[in-house]
Amino acid sequence: MKPFNGVAGSLRAIQASLLTVHCAGWALWHQAGTQEETVHSAVHNKWIPGLQRITGPWTVDGQTQALELLREGGALVIANHQSMLDIPLLMSACGPVPRFTAKAAIRSWPILGAFLSATGTCFIDRRTPRAAQRAMRQWGETVREKPRRLIAGFPEGSRSRTGQLQPLKSGLFRVAAECGMPIVVVLLDPEALCATAVCVIPPNPNPNALREHARKALSAPPCLASLN
Repeated sequence: MKPFNGVAGSLRAIQASLLTVHCAGWALWHQAGTQEETVHSAVHNKWIPGLQRITGPWTVDGQTQALELLREGGALVIANHQSMLDIPLLMSACGPVPRFTAKAAIRSWPILGAFLSATGTCFIDRRTPRAAQRAMRQWGETVREKPRRLIAGFPEGSRSRTGQLQPLKSGLFRVAAECGMPIVVVLLDPEALCATAVCVIPPNPNPNALREHARKALSAPPCLASLN
């Protein structure tokens, strides 16, 4: 299924956009920046169920250890990136609402930008790499301060237009290595509306080794086995 293709898909995309703005506005009105319960309610009780009514039901599956970390928190979550549905699809697999990286331009978007700013999104300006690295390092420290927090991102950096995995950038892996956190790798299939937690990569001081493990996990069929 391609939920946003064709005329009917365009109408569903409009519905999804309006729902997203509505949920972000509701969360801001209820002080999402200071109330974790509000963020959780906006995402898990309003946004994701609303999107599933538009697209049809979603499936979450995967390796037991990976799913437990997604439910409990205290990890970096990475996934492949093909569509605008990837963020809520990934969130649907998580217990604590993960905080994402996002391009800096999104910060100025009406309502949604304010919601993401209030809830601790890490905005990346690729024109200033040093500032971006510093922001990501500070963002990673939130896991140490709040042990059940999940942080998440797409190491490809942008959506793949072909569905093929693009080269993985190192920034997210450096955050994981510096903060000593495990990485949960999730394979997203937005056409099948499925998120599969394929493996857990244990903390490793070498970001390049982490990146290679993640590339193999994201480019291979989900084997549902831990990567040691």
